[in-house]
Amino acid sequence: MRVGTVMGTVTLSKVVPELVGVRWLVVGPADLKAVEKYKEHGNLVPSGEDLVVADGVGGGAGQVVAFSEGGEAAMPYMPAKVPVDAYAGILIDSLDG
Repeated sequence: MRVGTVMGTVTLSKVVPELVGVRWLVVGPADLKAVEKYKEHGNLVPSGEDLVVADGVGGGAGQVVAFSEGGEAAMPYMPAKVPVDAYAGILIDSLDG
């Protein structure tokens, strides 16, 4: 699981039937150095390439989320087989400690 900052949302013009109603986020992932800087300054600056993530927590622009990738990202939709590569399942209030 990785953390990142929500940059905005994505609107799809077409979607597979199993994913109708799913909300999509653009997330800027953060590496460990960015998390350490967050602890000092209180601002998580994305340090990786932005990606599109299925939203399971209602994240908004500027909020920090934790997301899973790969096969684990499709688990919330089981038993349906869905083409999801990343899923935000945790909304983070702070990264203390």
